[in-house]
Amino acid sequence: MLRRISLACVMAGSLLLAGCGQDSADAPLAHVPADTPFLFANLETIDDATLDAALASSNASLAQQRIDLRQFAEELRRDGEAESLANVLDALAEELAGKSDYQQVAEQIGVDLGGQNALYGLGLSPVLRLSINDAERYQAFLQRLADAAGLPLETRTQGELEYRQARLGEAPLQLLSTVHDGQAVLAVAPTELDDDALQQVLGTSLPDNSVQDTQRLSELADAKDYLPYGLGYVDTTRLATLLTGSQDPMIQAFRAFAEQTQGQAPEPVSQSCREDATRLASRMPRLSAGYTTLDAARTEQRFDVSLAEDITAPLASLTSTLPGLGNDSLESPFDLAIALPMNDLRDLLTQQIQHVRTAPFSCSALAELNNDLDELGRQANMLAMPPFGSLRGMRLVIDELTMPEHSDQPAIKGALLVASSDPNGLMAIGQSMLPGLATLSLSNDGEPQALPPQLTAMLGDAPAWLAMTDKALGVATGEGEQTTLKSLLQEETGEAGELMHVKLSGDMYAKWLQLADAFGNLAGNDAAALEEQLDAMQNQFERIDNVVIRMRMEDDGLVINNRIDWQQ
Repeated sequence: MLRRISLACVMAGSLLLAGCGQDSADAPLAHVPADTPFLFANLETIDDATLDAALASSNASLAQQRIDLRQFAEELRRDGEAESLANVLDALAEELAGKSDYQQVAEQIGVDLGGQNALYGLGLSPVLRLSINDAERYQAFLQRLADAAGLPLETRTQGELEYRQARLGEAPLQLLSTVHDGQAVLAVAPTELDDDALQQVLGTSLPDNSVQDTQRLSELADAKDYLPYGLGYVDTTRLATLLTGSQDPMIQAFRAFAEQTQGQAPEPVSQSCREDATRLASRMPRLSAGYTTLDAARTEQRFDVSLAEDITAPLASLTSTLPGLGNDSLESPFDLAIALPMNDLRDLLTQQIQHVRTAPFSCSALAELNNDLDELGRQANMLAMPPFGSLRGMRLVIDELTMPEHSDQPAIKGALLVASSDPNGLMAIGQSMLPGLATLSLSNDGEPQALPPQLTAMLGDAPAWLAMTDKALGVATGEGEQTTLKSLLQEETGEAGELMHVKLSGDMYAKWLQLADAFGNLAGNDAAALEEQLDAMQNQFERIDNVVIRMRMEDDGLVINNRIDWQQ
């Protein structure tokens, strides 16, 4: 599922990296209602060098995306579902065949990636506005997809504008497409639209108040330090209002469809459920994303999850005692650190449970959640029980990963730290479970001690060490890793709000692929499919030096930074 979501985001993002810079009636943002539930677009036109940097990640994974499209289509057919959709996915995979980058794909289908593009919602109806440089190629591309789906495209007119329309199966939906003034419009809308709604979809009329008028996207970019390319947001409170209401044309269309096919329209969402939906959405009112760095050496994206203050405050002010969490310099090819402040998490969950107890949900669909509060409370309290209650975080560092000959187990050189408010207590638990540890007498000086032979035998006779400070207990395995262990334990703790970091080098990922090849755990037992998939993934990461992801809590929400350093 995550790969499918990622695939959709990559392909949509590749089309959305064009500009919306000028403030005019022809600019895409002039067509976007100020209250749109979602919007992804550009604030400025994009030059070729920046476009190359923005598409670097998508281009690096293009071969893998083609494989994913075909595999998704095969799954649909195998499950006996959506044959027409499977055919469209195969057609899209064919569009990627023989291409080394999305610039070539765009040229083939007549789309101008240096033009003006935006994806947004007219209510719940998604609309994509594209800048095109070859209308014939674009129309031919649409025709190929329609033929694959078995959907006839009918030509119609709205005033003087010609557009194409196709019914989407038995659902009360239609695909609408038109080309005018160098822009293409592609939308999914209800089959029954009045003239005003149709004009807004096709772009022959503008909303009374647009995103361009309100500067909402510009203000978001300024607040989050997003670059003016490929940024956007999802307004969850607006989505909740539309989905639970009865005024949006999409909702009306599906209610009428249900009444026609089932003889009775579903009951409207009750006032209490609408209020509860708005209440839940207000806890996470907006999701947003944008680039923060785009150049030939590095690509950085920032994802923001807005959260209620009572959720963010406890974690934004929290400083984990895990050594090295959030470290700017990560030297090992793999480094994963996660804050696990169990007592603080218990307190946060208990607080949220108490909020619901004080003001229970009144919607019948959420009644079960009210009833489960006692059990949730008991589970939250377990987080504070030993040994969980003393945990503060975990860090895993891998310096080397190999598959020795004549062995089915990988050889790992690295170290694991467990941050705790009571490292001595963790050591005592370990000694009770592994009597061999009883021979060790650790102090809190961070000096590694070698594990006895009966324990290293469990690690394939690789040398191993244990060390402890007043903040963490650590173990290392592999020749020379006692030095790594001592160094890691001495690193500074992270800043307030730091929750996680992970670094993966391209070389380490390649070694993981070699292990996957050895174990044959990808693509089932199809050797040819496995080899094709591994080759595509190998090609993708040959272009990457490092991938670094960081997560932190700020006063207004969760921030996730994703950085890719490219091979030079």
